[in-house]
Amino acid sequence: SPLPDFQDVGIELKVAPMKKTSKGFVSKERLILGLINYNDVPKRHFRIFLDKDSRILIVFYFWQKDRDVRDFRFLKVVDWRPSSDELRIFREDWEVIEGYIMRGEAHLLSERHTRYLAACTKGVGHGRDMRTQPFSTKLAKQRALSFKASFMTELYRNHADIGEILVDDATDDTTSILQGGWSLEETFEEHVVR
Repeated sequence: SPLPDFQDVGIELKVAPMKKTSKGFVSKERLILGLINYNDVPKRHFRIFLDKDSRILIVFYFWQKDRDVRDFRFLKVVDWRPSSDELRIFREDWEVIEGYIMRGEAHLLSERHTRYLAACTKGVGHGRDMRTQPFSTKLAKQRALSFKASFMTELYRNHADIGEILVDDATDDTTSILQGGWSLEETFEEHVVR
């Protein structure tokens, strides 16, 4: 969908795996934002990014090889909005991506052309994910907008956990539902209502 998951409040929801290294937690992979419809680019331009991804609730979790997904632990939840510097770099990155599309060269796009916001290949490959593009008869690989793994690591390290923010901002006896845990027998809804 070209709109955020929670349209009424303009928030997209994403999960991001982190792995532990000697340097601390780093992003395991890029964060996929959504498929690029090359034919929408001439009409919507940078709005493609802004309309869906200008505010993202990112749930970071600790990924461990050979662990059951139910055993993964949340590390932090970040209510992210781009800083002015990030937004400037995203716009520069978008202009590179859009430039290829507008010149009819979407088939030449590569992640190496940008810093934070990338146009990564998406799909099964082997020529089965080819898409039409405006301004050219050549088919281009299906691509998605994504945040590069290096940016995700930076985002993880430089943004506070929403639980910490909510606790720090509390002026009454309320607490965040993100604090503490709940038993395996209790559903999320039961925990929230409690």
